Amino acid sequence: MRKIAILELPCRGNEEFQPILGNPGFDAARVTPQEFNARFPDGADVILIPGSRETGKDLIFMQESGGIDIIRRHLARGGIVMGICGGFQMMGEALHDPYRTNGPLVSSKGMGLLPISTHFGPKMLLCKTEADLLAGRTRTKVAGVEGRSGASYTEGRHSGFSPLLEIRDRKSEKPIPQPVVLKPDMHWAKPVNWAPGSEMVDGLVSHDRRIWGTYLHLIFHNATFMEEFFSNAPGS
Repeated sequence: MRKIAILELPCRGNEEFQPILGNPGFDAARVTPQEFNARFPDGADVILIPGSRETGKDLIFMQESGGIDIIRRHLARGGIVMGICGGFQMMGEALHDPYRTNGPLVSSKGMGLLPISTHFGPKMLLCKTEADLLAGRTRTKVAGVEGRSGASYTEGRHSGFSPLLEIRDRKSEKPIPQPVVLKPDMHWAKPVNWAPGSEMVDGLVSHDRRIWGTYLHLIFHNATFMEEFFSNAPGS
């Protein structure tokens, strides 16, 4: 039975892992980093990092609680890690938050697991999203929602990763935020065109399929994604 740890963060968003927590075929539980070793003494097969209402604050919590060390040991043992939205952002190289809407710091160093940096802007993108899954053996449609003020940009080293999704459509009851140029400062060297909702691809997956990330909430509510994600996961 696959052991799945869903990290409990102070600022996490709404519950979206019911297809995993409610599946009798998984040994799944929400755990804080402090509870991880007691609940999974032999380690987990998969660690999921959820979305966050304040990604910067939750990144500080992960640093101070030992959560990042747990993830690094987990990967060293051959486990799989996936981040959703805020979790995806935290797994990158850096978070830049000039409006300080996601925590107390203008810039923070991320986990360095994904070749992205994230910039947070002044407004939220809230939409329903349809996309094609690129990581599968065949292109299949998945659907979910996006709720974010962050836009993530690929850093130079990305040869070991591929995009996870190709966007088909975004439907929003509110206008998609207009692009904003974030001027350079001491934390980033070049102007950044912050434009969440303009991306034609989403997320990343490592070529060995052990490191995953996406902005698409509710992705585990898609049976085709569940099948593809767990097809190569350890455990049974």
